[in-house]
Amino acid sequence: MPARFGGCSESKWDTSPKAFSYGVWRILEGIDGDPSEVIRKRIEFCLELGITTFDHADIYGDYECEAAFGKVLKDVPSLKSQIQVVTKAGIKLKSAKFPDRQVKSYDTSYKYLIQAAEKSLQTLSLDVIDLFLIHRPDPYMNLQETGAALNELVSSGKVRAVGVSNFRPDQVTYLNRELSQPLAANQIELSVLAQDPLWDGTLDQCQSLKMLPMVWSPLAGGALFKDDHKPVRSELELIAEKYQCDVATLALAWLMNHPSKPIPIIGSNQRSRIHTLATARNIELERDDWYKILELGAGREVP
Repeated sequence: MPARFGGCSESKWDTSPKAFSYGVWRILEGIDGDPSEVIRKRIEFCLELGITTFDHADIYGDYECEAAFGKVLKDVPSLKSQIQVVTKAGIKLKSAKFPDRQVKSYDTSYKYLIQAAEKSLQTLSLDVIDLFLIHRPDPYMNLQETGAALNELVSSGKVRAVGVSNFRPDQVTYLNRELSQPLAANQIELSVLAQDPLWDGTLDQCQSLKMLPMVWSPLAGGALFKDDHKPVRSELELIAEKYQCDVATLALAWLMNHPSKPIPIIGSNQRSRIHTLATARNIELERDDWYKILELGAGREVP
């Protein structure tokens, strides 16, 4: 079965048509002291559920999540062969860790991307990053320079595949022209309430180029469960009853039923919640129900 991430043919890749990724951006929340045991148990629990991909970024947890996760991989190296690690770089935050930074900015220069990937390898205790993403489109990007950095990371064996996050289809096209190995993924915002990728060509491009659409904020950052969207939620509850699930699981199933096979990134710190959401992979929506959910989220019929 072909791997889903670019040139990577490692057998450990989750190549199933309905897969999840676990997002670590909040994994340190509410933890006092050494988080290693909590993180190890979270990894093992995800593996029990068939969730093998873990989504990182160098900036998560004010630049601390990668190191905490990497400590667990260093202490329990057998986990490395069971998981896929995705990480992102290119955002430079104002932070006490970088007191000289006066402004939040993006940096997709050759030097910065190489250094960022090498730093992530070190902090994550890895020999190779499975998928390395540019976190945001950079208005100051030099396409040739950025492409050269990504090519170098692949050819040197530091990363298996490269991708982007939050890129428009035209931006993907332009960057792909500079690459020896095409972009393997585009990590995008998509949910019942944030439907632009369905209409702006993003998911069409993913299908055409066989790129993996990874989805951040697949539950609209919790907005779906706020009072502003109570009428929408009430209608979704009726559909959810039909499929014997809750609204959140239905919302994920709606994404995963799309032909481009999006991979939602779930970031709950509650084991029971992770377990429930993972059942979305078992739900096959009828086409009319998929369109009902589309209409509810958009607030109007399709044209």
